[in-house]
Amino acid sequence: MKTAPDGNTVNILATGDITAKYAVGYDGDTAGADEAILGFALANTDSGEMIPVRGSGFGIGVAGEAITAGDALTTDADGKLVDLGTASNLVGWSVTDVAAEDDDVLVKIN
Repeated sequence: MKTAPDGNTVNILATGDITAKYAVGYDGDTAGADEAILGFALANTDSGEMIPVRGSGFGIGVAGEAITAGDALTTDADGKLVDLGTASNLVGWSVTDVAAEDDDVLVKIN
């Protein structure tokens, strides 16, 4: 069952264990490298439970590397955010500078 409690969040069935702030794919699992995403997990969620996902507007993700405000972003193999470079799936744009991997990054979601 999918529900949309507001215009920016959707609840979907988690098909894997999800960590809050990581990118979530359309399959309900943590996004892989350069994967199109539904949005960012708003809570830690076990597989088989409903997960709230921020899918539009602004969200908080986890950096996979140092990021500069304005960078176009995609996902790495762990569902973290990295510079888009030559990848094809634009997740959004960084609103904040991030110094290191695993720091929170504010993202304008694509």
